[in-house]
Amino acid sequence: MTPPAPATTAGTPDRTTVDQVIEGLLTQARSCRVTDYFIGGSDSFRVDRATALAFMRLVSNAPDLAFHARAFTEHSVGALVREHGIRQFVDLGCGLPLHSRRNVHEIAQAIAADSTTVYVDNDPLVLNHARLYLRTDQTAVVEADLADGLHPILEHPKARALLDPDRPVAVLLCSTLETLPDEALPAALLADLPSLMPAGSFVVLTHLASADEHAADRASALMRQQILGGWGRIRSHNEVAALVAGLSLLEPGLTDLSTLPPPAPAVRTALRETGPSPVTVLGAVARLDPSPATRRRAAARAFGAHNAAQLGYAAVATGTVQLDAIHPACPRLTLPDALIKTAPPAGDPR
Repeated sequence: MTPPAPATTAGTPDRTTVDQVIEGLLTQARSCRVTDYFIGGSDSFRVDRATALAFMRLVSNAPDLAFHARAFTEHSVGALVREHGIRQFVDLGCGLPLHSRRNVHEIAQAIAADSTTVYVDNDPLVLNHARLYLRTDQTAVVEADLADGLHPILEHPKARALLDPDRPVAVLLCSTLETLPDEALPAALLADLPSLMPAGSFVVLTHLASADEHAADRASALMRQQILGGWGRIRSHNEVAALVAGLSLLEPGLTDLSTLPPPAPAVRTALRETGPSPVTVLGAVARLDPSPATRRRAAARAFGAHNAAQLGYAAVATGTVQLDAIHPACPRLTLPDALIKTAPPAGDPR
């Protein structure tokens, strides 16, 4: 006869559940903690640091890329508040709170005290830290999975209580898109933005990218194997260009952030370099123009972006991707000039 299970207080997990959680924390890396290690944080465990160092053997400039992505995010948040009057932010895949750098709501409120921020993540560790360090009267922490789309996030009671639906919003997708597998439809996620956001809204995004398919596949496979809950992949420049093709990019368009000056050496003394890297990080800021033309382009891209990315750089270089050759429901897609001039050379094998 099986002995009865030990009684537990209502709402309190039993010892087995707690042990399983602790074992998961200690034996499997988490994407948020690996990134935290790269940018000099203190919330990583040994398994996260081991994964980070293994990733650096394949992507030697990974710490620089993480710093560049974060610096781009911080700069963009400040510019949107100062230059475009944005007072509402939704940080999708926010990651662990930063102790060595300012978080999104701190950057925004330092410029405009009435700014509000909704932090969104599905990682239990991130959520616990965010509720402890990021929650104020002008912030909210929402548990949600981007694979379920944006609508549940925007309809969440905490988001509805904080966001004014009649005022523009800046959506942040920084160091997030590469963690989404293709099955999570990152193209559809971006395609939904113009129709879901109020007029005058923006999106800020970054994405790891590489022209070396073999190197990108090796690094992505490592992360998928090591990261609890899985990971996405490092996409090609052309694939990232296809993701943003339906958006109205601000100048200078889709930009290689790794060409910017490296972070201050003092910040990186504990991080080692192992040679040239095949991976870069791309960044862009786009106005979410809900015009009919933009919606048609976004819908076409959401349907055929994955296939369009396979058409090669020649299509990007000419400024058009003939999506109707893939499916008759997809119209001709014209890429913004700023995007065309940042596309990889046509001689690339992919």
